[in-house]
Amino acid sequence: MANFSLYRKELEILELTKVFFIKGDFFSIHSAAIQELFFESQTNLRRDFLEIVPVSKLEQTKQLLMFLTAIASTMKHGNEYKITSHHGITKSQQQVINEIEVLEELITKESNKRFNYTVFYSWESDLENKYNRNFIEKCLENAVKRVNTKIQNGPFIKVDKDTRGITGSPDIITTILQKIDHSVCFVADVTSIGMIREKHVPNPNVMFELGYALSSLSFERVILICNIAKCELKDLPFDLGLKRIMTYKYEDNTSAEAKKQCKQKLIENLEQAIQEIVSL
Repeated sequence: MANFSLYRKELEILELTKVFFIKGDFFSIHSAAIQELFFESQTNLRRDFLEIVPVSKLEQTKQLLMFLTAIASTMKHGNEYKITSHHGITKSQQQVINEIEVLEELITKESNKRFNYTVFYSWESDLENKYNRNFIEKCLENAVKRVNTKIQNGPFIKVDKDTRGITGSPDIITTILQKIDHSVCFVADVTSIGMIREKHVPNPNVMFELGYALSSLSFERVILICNIAKCELKDLPFDLGLKRIMTYKYEDNTSAEAKKQCKQKLIENLEQAIQEIVSL
C-alpha cells in the first residue's frame, strides 16, 4: 500500500526529471531512482501505482517511465532535442515535459484524495484526560485550524485518531495502521503513565503506533509531545530522549494564567511544526 511519503518521493523525482529535461541535461536523470520508485521488476509497474493510473493512460504512463530509465541518445532539431531510448522510442523534449506534467497532476490528485493531509493523533487515557488527552487534542485542533487559514490551493488538513469515522466493527489495529499510512503527520503523547522497576514508561499502545509511524512516515513527519508535570524528558526511553519533543506543564495546581500560556505555546509550536511538515 502506498503511503504519503512515497507519493511525495514520486513527485519529487518527476519534478527533478522535468527540470533536467527543460535544461537539456538528459543524462543527469536519476534513472535508478525512477526504476526503484515506480517499478516492482524490470518492466512491471508497482501494483499500488497501477491502482491510481486510469486504464486509458496506463500504456502511455508505462512507456514514459520506461523511456526515462533508458535514454540512449539525443539529437538537436531546431530549438529542441529529440531523445531516443534503448527501446528505440523517440520523443521530443517538449513531449516528455508535457507527459511528466500530466503524470504529476495525476499523482497529486490521487495523493490529495487519499490522504487529504490528515494529522493522526495517538493518545493515551491512563492519565487524567483534561491534562493530557483532551488538552493536547484541543491544542492540535486549534493549530490545524490556523494552518488551514494559510492554505490557498490543495486540500485542507484534518485531525484523525483511533477508528473515528469508520462504521461497523472494524479491526482496530488494522484500521489504525492504515490511517497512519495515509497520514501526512503523526502526533503522539509520549508522557510517562507510570513506572516499572523505577523506569518511566509511556503508554504501550502509543509506543506501538509510534514505532509503526516511524517506519511508514519517517521521523521528519512525527511530532512527540510530553507533559513534563508527569516526568522529565531525561526520564523517557533513551531513543525518545534523543529526538525533539514538544513539552508543556499542566497539572492540578496550574493557575488559569499559566494554563492559558501553556496552551498558547503548544498551539504555536504545533502550528509551526505541521506547517513545516506539510511543506516537505
